[in-house]
Amino acid sequence: MFKGDLLKTWRDKEGISQADAGRRANITQAYWNALEMCKRDPSLQVLSVLSNVTGIRKSILLGEIDETSSPPINRAARNATARKTKACKEAKLV
Repeated sequence: MFKGDLLKTWRDKEGISQADAGRRANITQAYWNALEMCKRDPSLQVLSVLSNVTGIRKSILLGEIDETSSPPINRAARNATARKTKACKEAKLV
């Protein structure tokens, strides 16, 4: 399952808007928002671009491995990410 909340954490750390992040990844602000909110999953091509832009490994963005073993995200951000991931999962169950 794609972990769009990691994009939000990265974007907040960078201090940029969704529009700016979308421009870096060559996608629209609306698509970036949908990814952050767990409303869409990226194509393989977009996943690769997101990984390159953010520096977060694809396997982490896909939730295949625990993010504690990787990206440059601090503990507070990781905890916020965990809460957001839980909220995304609950929203999809409704």
